[in-house]
Amino acid sequence: MSSSKLPQFTEDQLREELDTFFRKEGKKPPELKLTDTTEVFGERDQANGRYWFRKINPKLWYYPFADSKGVYLFFGEDNHGVYVGQASQGNSDMGSRIGDHVSHTWVADADYVVSIPIADEKLARDFECYLRKKFDFPGNKQ
Repeated sequence: MSSSKLPQFTEDQLREELDTFFRKEGKKPPELKLTDTTEVFGERDQANGRYWFRKINPKLWYYPFADSKGVYLFFGEDNHGVYVGQASQGNSDMGSRIGDHVSHTWVADADYVVSIPIADEKLARDFECYLRKKFDFPGNKQ
């Protein structure tokens, strides 16, 4: 099946796909907290997995779960998935991987990133592959 025939992924599908994948693997899905706030009482909400990096000064960018392994997804303002990636090998963490991607041209279509901490490196890689085989992420083609 060609990737152009795959459906677009939306953030609304994220919880269901997490549950489906992790239950199939016999594992408990990671907890996912997604709110539109980037700050809580003047401080960053460390438990929030969604971060609107286009709405603030780039010098203040913060990536949720930056020091963790896991899967991250860039979304456009319309909630459609633009790119999916994973940080699971060696010293790579989500903050480094997300930061590396911010300079790519496809990021112009992205307004926010969702980070999902997954400590098991194999599960992180497998979840990214699962999403890429099932859905179209335009940024992954470039």
